[in-house]
Amino acid sequence: MYTIEQHFMKTLLKVLAGLLILLLTAAFALPIIYKDDIVAKVKSTVNENVNAKVSFGDFSLSFFKSFPHLTFSIQDVMVIGVDSFSNDTLANIKELNTVVDIMTVIQGKQIKINSINLYKANLNIIVLPSGKANWDIAKADTSTTEVVDTATTKFNIELTSYSLEKSNITYDDRSLTFYTSLKNVYHKGSGDFTQDLFTLLTETTADELTVSFAGVSYLNKVKAKVVAPIEMNMKDFIFTFKENTFNINDLIIDFAGSVAMPDTNIDLDLSFDAKKSEFKNFLSLIPAIYSSSFDQLQANGKFALKGYYKGRMNAVSMPGFGIDIIIEDGNFKYPDLPTGVNNVQMNLVVDDKDGIFDHTIVDLKKLHVEFGTEPFDATLSLKTPESDPDINTTVKGKIDLANILKIVPIEDTKLSGIINADFTASGKLSTIEKGNYESFNAKGNISINNLNYSSKESPLPLNIQTANFNLSPQYIALSNLKAKYGKSDFTANGKLENYIAYALKGSTIKARLDFRSQLLDVNEMMGPESTETSAAENTDTLTIIEIPASIDFALNSKINAIKYDNIDITNLEGSIIIKDKKLSFEGVSLNTLDANVKMDGYYTTADIKKPDVDMNFVIQNMDIQKAFKTFNTVQKLAPIAENTTGKFNGSLTFNTILGNDMSPVLNTTQGAGSIELLGTSIKGSKLFVKISDALKTDKLKELNIKNTKLQFKIIDGRVVVQPFDVATNVANFNIGGSSGLDQSIDYILKIKLPKNSLGTAGADVINGLTSALNKNLPGYKTSDEINVNALVGGLVSQPTVKLSMADIGSNLKSAVKDALNDKKDAAVAKGKEEARKRAAQILATAQNQANIIKQEARNLADQTRKQGYAAADKIVAEASNPIAKAAAKKLAEKMKKETDEKANKLIAEGDKKAEAVLAKAKAEADALLIN
Repeated sequence: MYTIEQHFMKTLLKVLAGLLILLLTAAFALPIIYKDDIVAKVKSTVNENVNAKVSFGDFSLSFFKSFPHLTFSIQDVMVIGVDSFSNDTLANIKELNTVVDIMTVIQGKQIKINSINLYKANLNIIVLPSGKANWDIAKADTSTTEVVDTATTKFNIELTSYSLEKSNITYDDRSLTFYTSLKNVYHKGSGDFTQDLFTLLTETTADELTVSFAGVSYLNKVKAKVVAPIEMNMKDFIFTFKENTFNINDLIIDFAGSVAMPDTNIDLDLSFDAKKSEFKNFLSLIPAIYSSSFDQLQANGKFALKGYYKGRMNAVSMPGFGIDIIIEDGNFKYPDLPTGVNNVQMNLVVDDKDGIFDHTIVDLKKLHVEFGTEPFDATLSLKTPESDPDINTTVKGKIDLANILKIVPIEDTKLSGIINADFTASGKLSTIEKGNYESFNAKGNISINNLNYSSKESPLPLNIQTANFNLSPQYIALSNLKAKYGKSDFTANGKLENYIAYALKGSTIKARLDFRSQLLDVNEMMGPESTETSAAENTDTLTIIEIPASIDFALNSKINAIKYDNIDITNLEGSIIIKDKKLSFEGVSLNTLDANVKMDGYYTTADIKKPDVDMNFVIQNMDIQKAFKTFNTVQKLAPIAENTTGKFNGSLTFNTILGNDMSPVLNTTQGAGSIELLGTSIKGSKLFVKISDALKTDKLKELNIKNTKLQFKIIDGRVVVQPFDVATNVANFNIGGSSGLDQSIDYILKIKLPKNSLGTAGADVINGLTSALNKNLPGYKTSDEINVNALVGGLVSQPTVKLSMADIGSNLKSAVKDALNDKKDAAVAKGKEEARKRAAQILATAQNQANIIKQEARNLADQTRKQGYAAADKIVAEASNPIAKAAAKKLAEKMKKETDEKANKLIAEGDKKAEAVLAKAKAEADALLIN
């Protein structure tokens, strides 16, 4: 029988089941329903607590991927630095997955994380020369002063394992000039992080490992694998490596030791040893040899490597280090190639027991290599490299470069030529610095004959026909250098001084060379422009050509032809000097655009962020159209040249800062100069078309200009032209004013125009002004020439023109006064009335003109805002990823602010011009009334 108790229990079970379903549904639904609110809150909380910009994309929670555990996934995690690192992405993670034991979350005592996985993570770690690191982004917590006893605090999170897949890691420590890059990294680690003492099992592989220090590349894109169980003493922060192996291509290195971090110091005691392995394993480190056919390489001989890294590392000290490399009886040959390398012997010791750089000893006791049958030998001993380098080296051998391709299979490469080297150098650098050359032994020579080289990476063929270098303690004498690079050729003779100090301490190397060339094709040397751009490309990356600091070169140059961009230069002669990060031109003469140009000046990168140019030019007989089409500076500073034909002479002195594209930052440009126009004409200029339309005549739309000279200054990038007279086939002009980098123009043109060239509108104005005069002085005729003032403003592309014929009225007033002299009383009374009317007319006309000026200024301001806002919005719209989008928004805000400022300035300038027109009219009206 179905009892009441059974019914109650059945009902209760339904309720409980419903509640459970409701709770489970809520657990899945709430993150979806409130997803936007959760994302916004998390982002704001994270960004409030770090000195970085953190963003992420979609996320999800799932019980099914790792049931009964909870999997939390988040997409597109991005961490971008601020201030010094505002253009650097610290982390860009495609997907981050965390698997959590859900019961530990519910219990709330200790959260157990089973695994953390980063998929397609790009980690970019940077340390600036100052020591500031981009990963140090946590803000200091100032909310409490309570001191936590870390010795007794237990982790409230248990982590079992972690991993990285298909990731890239870059470590760029500019304070130590140390760089490491790993591509396509797979790394996993597991251990009980809740314990004070446990073993962390790690395994790492990378398709490409690159390591460089102090500008020297020690490993270049090698395959790497590390299997490292690490004993983790979390209480004392001591990490011990045991039975660890490091695979670099085919070379296997055992390493062991410990790293301790008792405080801010790091104590290292590490050693590594390849023992006596096969010579072939060592060869795998050489990129040209380690190719797809490396397995076919026949090699014999032994290779041994051992070293250590021991001592304390902190901000002021480095650990000691040492490395020993021995190669015995090495040889190798590819079976399909005719020649091999034989009898390789090497014994190298580098040792620095206390980490003080000046205590480093480099001792290359022996290096012997036979390329086929040609021997090459070298030795090197270097002590006290910082304080007073003490060197002893010998190099002797002949290298037939054609044998390289007979030894190593290098695809798409041509190589031939002979290099002979036989020189000795021994002694201390201080003896040379003191001029005691006889105490330093440096002698010998290096010669290059008929060297030819080209490859896939460097397709232009290089040919060095001859080059001889004779060594002495004071200098290297360079003689008979004859070379070609692609179409370009050059020869040089001279001396290189201070080369030993340059090689040992990076001191300035000096050169005095006679340089000659028939052709330098710079376009060919630079290669074709890349059409590919990356969405994440840093737009602030400098393209400035930096002048090295450690070069002091003086080149007495003569170059018959240079091709650069769209410019052809011929007959360049003069001195080109490179010194103190400055490239100077002294007495340089050249021909370009069918003109002769003489120049002096300099280009300096003493401040790489603000490269500076200071130049003086004298130009003879240059074509105006060619100059406009060739130089963007002419396009910006003299836009009227677009509609001008003919030639000119000129002189120009200017100073400017260059932008990243090597173009002048025009608002920093200062200068002065002169231009002499030779047989020029202007046709189709928007300015003169506008003036012609205002006067209802076609006469001014095409002008032939007689030879004219003008003076100008460049002030903050604005060209200010002093008033000058111009005679044309139609009218005479007096022109003065300025044009700006923003293409704005502000000129006054005083035009003396034959009356018969005026249009009907101009004739109507004159007839109206002279009607009263004709009644009182029958037969009176106005002058055959009319004076018209044109006030020019606006932009080059949209000029505005205001005409003034006040001179006509002034002349007529004088004529009326003289003609009515006999009818003084009546005429005076009538004249006063006419003056009052004329004054009222002048004021009304001026008010109307002022209103027009103000309205046009506001229209131009509105147009400026519209264009500026559209350009800013376009930058944001075209940004293709979160990093670019964030940078684009910041740039857009700046552009809109600058656009508003520019628009407000246009309105203010319009108001100012309008006030000036009213003031001038009032003064003219007052003068009429007084008279």
